[in-house]
Amino acid sequence: IKCWGVSRILGIFNERCILSTLDLSFNGISDDGVLAVTQFIHRAKSLHVLCLSGNNIGPDGFHCLGVALSDDNLLEELHLSGNNGRKEGASSLAQALRANRKLSKLFVGNCNFGEEGCRLLFCALSENSTLETLNIGGNDGGPTSMFSLSLSLNIKSTSLSSLDLSFNMIQGSGVQA
Repeated sequence: IKCWGVSRILGIFNERCILSTLDLSFNGISDDGVLAVTQFIHRAKSLHVLCLSGNNIGPDGFHCLGVALSDDNLLEELHLSGNNGRKEGASSLAQALRANRKLSKLFVGNCNFGEEGCRLLFCALSENSTLETLNIGGNDGGPTSMFSLSLSLNIKSTSLSSLDLSFNMIQGSGVQA
């Protein structure tokens, strides 16, 4: 449906909309389409689950989503796996996690965050008390990011009950953290 289709589809819904789940995964909406999605998030009064996996969303789109999440809307679950957020996108999400008190599930596997992006997200966990599920597999998080995860989990009791670190480059030194 690409980005222009997203704008048209979401324009149909108004403030009285009771849509609780929106799945736009694998539709090629890219960063431009994310702007329409974030505008919808602000006016949707019942949206709890948003799925945007596999949409070629880059750092700019992640930034828009981070700003939307910082507003503590009703969103409880966000799926962004298979996008291209890179370190900058992870940084935007980390900032949002520090402020957000609603999001409980975040799926960001295979978003090309790299070790620094993973580290930024793990550091944000020490300031977030609502995230229960984090899938950050396949992001090349290495020993340094695992050390940050260890610190974050030791600094504060966390609500995190499910953590997917699959397909990362943890190695021996990361396990020792």
